[in-house]
Amino acid sequence: ATIHYAAEGGGRDTLLLVMGLGGHASEWGAAFVSDLASDRRVVRMDNRGIAQSQTTAQSWTMRDMAADVIAVIDALGLANVHLAGTSMGGMIAQLVAAEYPARVSRLVLLSTSHGGRESIPPKPRGAAVLMPSRGMSIAEQHRQGLRALTTDAFAEDHAELIELLVAQRERNPTSGPTFKAQFDAILLSDRS
Repeated sequence: ATIHYAAEGGGRDTLLLVMGLGGHASEWGAAFVSDLASDRRVVRMDNRGIAQSQTTAQSWTMRDMAADVIAVIDALGLANVHLAGTSMGGMIAQLVAAEYPARVSRLVLLSTSHGGRESIPPKPRGAAVLMPSRGMSIAEQHRQGLRALTTDAFAEDHAELIELLVAQRERNPTSGPTFKAQFDAILLSDRS
């Protein structure tokens, strides 16, 4: 794999952000990253198969994606980073911290789980996000997913944000094979 990453800000510490299932590094949001970058370097990476990150593999594991994180840390010339991951990115971050503990200064986990039989499965509304209806447009799939992942009040109050994220996904969609490979990696991983 060839992993694309971008850094902004400066400071003594580096925070590496790892996105979730099918997500792009840009989806962390410019304002959020700008705030974080006010006193540290913030690095966002696209997981393999997403946006500018390339792979010739048809399938991969969480360990492969954890190795991609280590490759980014190495490319930055750093001994360790603060590591934050959301959803699948949090699963990857857990594995990095467990298998390469010296490379993680601090670990931040957002909306994630340890996987395996002991984890709590998503409620039907959340599971529906992972299995969109056939014939649904890319935009409607993402709109449905974003609304399911937030509260109704948030979706209503921040409709413009949801539409911005939908437009980003329409411009740069995640391929079906990449989504499936990531989803399969999640199903086969247990960090409990």
